[in-house]
Amino acid sequence: MAAKTLKYLSARVGNQWYGVNVDQIIEVLQLIAFTEVPTSRKDILGLITVRDEVMPLIDLRRRFELQDIQFKLDTPVIAVREAHGPIALLFDDADRVEDIDESQVTVSHYGQQFPYVRGVAKLSGRLLFLLDTSLISREIRELDAAL
Repeated sequence: MAAKTLKYLSARVGNQWYGVNVDQIIEVLQLIAFTEVPTSRKDILGLITVRDEVMPLIDLRRRFELQDIQFKLDTPVIAVREAHGPIALLFDDADRVEDIDESQVTVSHYGQQFPYVRGVAKLSGRLLFLLDTSLISREIRELDAAL
């Protein structure tokens, strides 16, 4: 029986490349106007509208406690659909869609050290951390419910 091929868009935050499941992506776009909203979370920049859906814009550099950088007009935003609601994720760079054989993926067992990583794909020349966007979306919605 042939191994299943997974498709992930590779996108960079800092020096690390992450994979976003292509099946969950609503749209990949460049940084556009967003509405700032008051929040206690530094990683939530505000709200953005993508395909008539309003969603929080999350700066992954801040979420991963990396130093802020200057945004550019070509800064990539990847909007994803999740069970807990859509979110828009701000990356430093977006590269290409990777076809990943299931045998290349190691399930993450690192828990608190890498809470947003569901697995690691071993590609030629680099590791691709497979991002758990559902966890990010759930945390945002739980924050909303607590307010």
